Amino acid sequence: MTASPLNLRVALVVAEHVGIREMVCWILESRNCVVQRARDRPEALELAAAGIFDLLIESIGTAHDDGIALAEELLEKWPALKVLLITGKFDDAGRASVANLPNVRFLWKPFDPTELIEAVEQLFAGNPKIRTADA
Repeated sequence: MTASPLNLRVALVVAEHVGIREMVCWILESRNCVVQRARDRPEALELAAAGIFDLLIESIGTAHDDGIALAEELLEKWPALKVLLITGKFDDAGRASVANLPNVRFLWKPFDPTELIEAVEQLFAGNPKIRTADA
């Protein structure tokens, strides 16, 4: 069996809804990923000040959510950071606002664990189709 690209990667999972946050963490931990949890942007920034992350997974609600600002700030700090934005609604203007950010992918709600793992593994595989948010 091929080793998962998530093996021993360090992820920051940010989601206000505890059910989503814990489900995503459980899925990542099942692939031997080291996970830090944050409820919101301030908690995420506090954790980011104390550590380095390979992956940011954030549940965002709309184009005006703090998720975009958090992703931009962390990508500035760590340009190789992989970002997966989980959303159920995100308009074209919102998508365009993050289209130029490197290593960003969307995962649309609802999703199953396999879709989450595939999206993250593709980010780490460097698939050029997912280099922008509109892929």
